Amino acid sequence: MFELGKRIVDSKRNWIRFSISLIVLLVASFCGQLYLSYQDHIASTDTTLENLSLTLIKQAEAEFRSTELALRFARDKLQDNPNPDSWDDTQAYDSLRGVVAAFAQSDVAVSKHDLFWVDSKGVVRVTSYSHPTPEILAIDRDYFEHHTENTSPDVYYSGSLQSRLTNRWVIYQTLRLNDAEGNFAGVVGITTRVDAFEYFYKQLALEPGSSVVIAQKSGKWSYRYPFDPASSSINVFETPEFQVMEERQRGQLVIEHSPYDQKRRRAGFYWMEPIELLAVVTIPQQSVWQQFLPVVEQRGAILLITLLALIIATVAYSRVYKRSDEAMRLSRIDKLTGIANRRELDDRLQLDWRAMQRSSEPLGVLFIDIDYFKNFNDEYGHDAGDRCLRRVAKLISSELRRPNDLIARYGGEEFVVLLPGNDYQNTANMAQVILDCIRKEKILHVASPISSYLTVSIGFASLIPQQNLELRELQGQADRALYVAKGLGRDRAVGADDIKQQTRKNA
Repeated sequence: MFELGKRIVDSKRNWIRFSISLIVLLVASFCGQLYLSYQDHIASTDTTLENLSLTLIKQAEAEFRSTELALRFARDKLQDNPNPDSWDDTQAYDSLRGVVAAFAQSDVAVSKHDLFWVDSKGVVRVTSYSHPTPEILAIDRDYFEHHTENTSPDVYYSGSLQSRLTNRWVIYQTLRLNDAEGNFAGVVGITTRVDAFEYFYKQLALEPGSSVVIAQKSGKWSYRYPFDPASSSINVFETPEFQVMEERQRGQLVIEHSPYDQKRRRAGFYWMEPIELLAVVTIPQQSVWQQFLPVVEQRGAILLITLLALIIATVAYSRVYKRSDEAMRLSRIDKLTGIANRRELDDRLQLDWRAMQRSSEPLGVLFIDIDYFKNFNDEYGHDAGDRCLRRVAKLISSELRRPNDLIARYGGEEFVVLLPGNDYQNTANMAQVILDCIRKEKILHVASPISSYLTVSIGFASLIPQQNLELRELQGQADRALYVAKGLGRDRAVGADDIKQQTRKNA
């Protein structure tokens, strides 16, 4: 019975292992594919950010280049007078308005711009949008300080600053004015309204949480969309990420802590070297995951359906398998006694014979026959006889302590016990134990001519299977020993070696 049960258990375990392995494989495959898809999504997002930064840096460069042309034109008109400080405000206003009017008719500019002139004392003398201009000092502005100390003819960028005349947030581009001797004569500047950038970037329909940063290194300023006045004072060139951007010129990177909102952001950037202009487009890492979430949900639903189908199939198969196992088990069990039947015994004999042959170990076998069982049936009836068979089978089974030992019903009132690994002496000991067990049970049998209680006769044998031996040799020895036991008066155990010794004595 052990081998049958072991085969059934092994089959069930194999099926469970297969099911678990398949589920693990599906989940691992799902996770692996999801991971690769997410990496592709990240790579695609980073490439999009980088490409967008290139587009925006070119747009910003074109914007600032066009305003620089207008600014230089305005400076040249002002410096036509060898002493700009002596200009009449109305004359200067008309001149600046003329430049703005010509500039506004150009197709290169999409933003609103205004020109202004600050004299050498730091007084805002004229603006293109206000005449007469209220007296306002610009001596504290960084561009005034820069041009006072530097004779460079290059454009100076400063921003984002809030205009003192309009209260609008603007980005400044300024140039130094010189008199006929080359001395500082003031500043001419042009402003670009921040809300023009806001309008342009809104048209891009960026993902929620995205940001655009335009920064200029020499002026140490940055503009960030969406615009927040509090962020205008942040110098992105002091962040560690900028070192990477300046070195690599363009590309992608992860900003662990954005200086604007402290979020982890993915960024694409482009650095325009000649004018030291930087464009950075970012998106929060969380938003990247949220964009990918529908893919997770879709694939998760597919995995869930697949696993559900697998579980249903497993349950259905298990039920069929259980019925099949039960049918197989019943086909190898004696219905009356519940122990192994002749079919299971024959299979186990073959298996144990080969196993003991490989390991060079002995195989013991007991042939057991209930004495005068026909008389028992005649005396007590067949129902009592069936109960007796079940009781004897149970008693013998209770004495088999090792898991590989097997008891089987051989037919009628005969039983066979297999004892793998038992030598002759251990087999003889087991035969005596079973004999004594039946005697101690004292099952009444008044129709027996040898005892008032039920007895059994046992023939046993044990040998090590060899290449020149066959299984039937072992079976024949035990069968002959049983025949001798019956001939000697029954209620005894006789071994094959006992018969051999007796035969040698008689010879």
